[in-house]
Amino acid sequence: MKNKIYELAGRIKEEIKNRKNYYAKGEKKIAVSNLKVLFAASIAVVLLLLTFILLTPFIIKGWEPTVYHISFIPAASVFCMVISVYYIKKREHASGRTVMFLCALFMVLLTGFCILIDTAGTPNAPATFSDVAFIILPAVFIMPLRGAYSLIAVMEALYIAAIEIFKENQVGQYDIFSSIVALACSVIVSNLITHLRMRDYSIQTKYKVLSMVDALTGTLNKQSTLDTLEEYLERRTGDTNCALVLIDLDNFKGANDTLGHAAGDIILQHMGSILRETFRQTDIIGRFGGDEFIVLVKDAVSEEMIRGKCASIGKRLAECTGADVGKPISCSFGAVVVTGRQGILKSVFQQADAALYEAKRGGKAKCIIHMYENYSRTDGQQT
Repeated sequence: MKNKIYELAGRIKEEIKNRKNYYAKGEKKIAVSNLKVLFAASIAVVLLLLTFILLTPFIIKGWEPTVYHISFIPAASVFCMVISVYYIKKREHASGRTVMFLCALFMVLLTGFCILIDTAGTPNAPATFSDVAFIILPAVFIMPLRGAYSLIAVMEALYIAAIEIFKENQVGQYDIFSSIVALACSVIVSNLITHLRMRDYSIQTKYKVLSMVDALTGTLNKQSTLDTLEEYLERRTGDTNCALVLIDLDNFKGANDTLGHAAGDIILQHMGSILRETFRQTDIIGRFGGDEFIVLVKDAVSEEMIRGKCASIGKRLAECTGADVGKPISCSFGAVVVTGRQGILKSVFQQADAALYEAKRGGKAKCIIHMYENYSRTDGQQT
């Protein structure tokens, strides 16, 4: 029994942790998704409100809209126009905080008018809309459940207070009970939907990572490496430096032919592991070709540091391959250190490639490091 309690507590802690990661890492996508839902929901509310007001007199004889029904129309319409303008302008670049505020405002607006209609507007009739709002609204938007339910709890308290003020006692008791049931159902539905959203996000993230990673070495594949390098160099500021390192295994083709493809795969796997262990998680590590690797080392980079890491990589690779495939494999390094300037990927890569060629031509198992020389984008002249 005690073990089961610990297991349950562990699962709850893991779920809370996963939710925090989900909201933190998916903030931009969540904001865009919430804005799209909010845009559609605000239009739907106006259309449904008009439809109900027009059709209800034919369904309930003698029914007439109250002042709360009537005032709901302009309030919902104004909100809908505001959301429409914001959606058109910020559709793909919405601020997470702004969207979250607008979602909360929508929940307050909709629930508030439902409460007024179900209490002050119809004191002698059972509630119709408030319970639906309590169930649906927390599940519609992607937002931390603590925030959503804090808001709904406040609205529930106001609803009960309004029932006590406006409703007949017999009808009010049933309304309070049904609202509590609706709130309990809402907790279950919202948690289930949030869990499913997190699972879908996790699956999407997993497949995205798999599409970016080279399966054999565990490093980025060529296209993902190029995309990540270009993004980093474009955003890099002038007061930081970095180094691009190209690595080529010496005589890999000969080793692959004589020792077999299985041995070749082992060599590449060792290289991938060594690179991931040598450099930081924030650095960019990729397999650029058959036996070529590329690393971009970020921030606080010096020639001495790069040279030291390259020496360590070469030593470890020779030891691992000598032990596992019976033949020590060496590697050559060509690096370019970029300091204080904006590096263009094509130019940085070409200069690192030239350094690698120099290392290979100089007898292999060498490390050649150059300082980056900036060229203008337009005329190709050195600056």
